[in-house]
Amino acid sequence: MSSTVANFSHLGHFPVCAESLTEVDVSGYDYWVTLGNFKKTDGGSPTQSQIDLSLENARKLFWDIYGLTGSVTDTSGVDTVTITNATVDDNTTSNLPTDNPYGKVCNSSTYQNVEKSDSSEIATLSIYWSFSIIRMLNGSEFIGYGVQGSIKAVGQFGDFYDSKFIDYASYMSTGDFPTSPTVTYETLSSIPFVKTVYETGAGFFLTVSLTALQFYTYT
Repeated sequence: MSSTVANFSHLGHFPVCAESLTEVDVSGYDYWVTLGNFKKTDGGSPTQSQIDLSLENARKLFWDIYGLTGSVTDTSGVDTVTITNATVDDNTTSNLPTDNPYGKVCNSSTYQNVEKSDSSEIATLSIYWSFSIIRMLNGSEFIGYGVQGSIKAVGQFGDFYDSKFIDYASYMSTGDFPTSPTVTYETLSSIPFVKTVYETGAGFFLTVSLTALQFYTYT
């Protein structure tokens, strides 16, 4: 399917039935950042420009996301697997028409789920996004838009117990993961996220990366 689609107009930020977005109070989480790059360590309140940017990025993730690229390399140099395009063609959400942005106009949910896997003799890579758009609260204060769910890459080395996970989300707590994770604030295609990396078994043999989000272009 082409990543170039025809322009269209739509009233509202999201489909009408999805305008009443879920609100999540993130104040109790160890890490959080809005899609406008206002994060827990900033203190105070977000600027209007940060709130506006969070909405712009939320709309981009809902309407325009088309694909995702990533790779996994076994550090011995024996094996590399690269997925250059996990796209909307790999959609696994039966009730979400993701054939093009216009197909979402009558959809009542902002939930999306796309995944793709590839493997060789030693390494396996799975990359996917599974999220919905939310309004983020810090206590009772609205601080901007975010995602509930994540964009993720999972690399596996030989035995599936030997894995490395990379997770891009809007909020997380370290206790949510089975092993001690490494957590940073990073961007993916200029959109801010909480990035979490953790391993199981001999996952340290793997270098796993998500390299870019891909977005529709309009004619």
